[in-house]
Amino acid sequence: IVKVINHIDDTTPAGKRNKSMMLLLVSTGMRISELVHLEINDINHSVSNVRVIGKGNKERLIPLDQETFHYVYSYMQNERSFFDKKNSLWLFMMNDGRRMTRENFYNILQKLVLEAGVRDHFTPHMLRHTFATTLLENHCDLRSIQVMLGHQDISTTTIYTHVTHKQIMDDYNKFHPGNARRKDDE
Repeated sequence: IVKVINHIDDTTPAGKRNKSMMLLLVSTGMRISELVHLEINDINHSVSNVRVIGKGNKERLIPLDQETFHYVYSYMQNERSFFDKKNSLWLFMMNDGRRMTRENFYNILQKLVLEAGVRDHFTPHMLRHTFATTLLENHCDLRSIQVMLGHQDISTTTIYTHVTHKQIMDDYNKFHPGNARRKDDE
């Protein structure tokens, strides 16, 4: 993911748009369908978050890290007008001014992956999965991740916990009292 993001030529309006979309996805965990339905008013400048309308028309607020917020805000202030042919509220549009669709994004992503020389299978859902896994590995509360991902049931969120086995083993070895005694005996 880092290789693809770093490979994007963001000196063009399309490059800046594409990188903004990638950064938003990997830093918020939103679904592609949620990304392509964002409007400019969904980015809250005063508190650096994004308002997402998810499944079942449910609204959630997801915080944005400063790097992503500043990057997307810069795109909104500068390059977005290149795409806005009809005075639209959509945050992401195609060159002709139509709203970005899931299919458009998928095609852009596959082109970016190919250009970056990534040979592994790469799907849009990997960005969402990486968001959740990264938070889990850094000890984020599962309930917070559930809310940010927009999962109605916590059991849906727990599918991401199986990939953190290394973290579990590291924590066990570091914190279990039996392991602490063994270290004292050495």
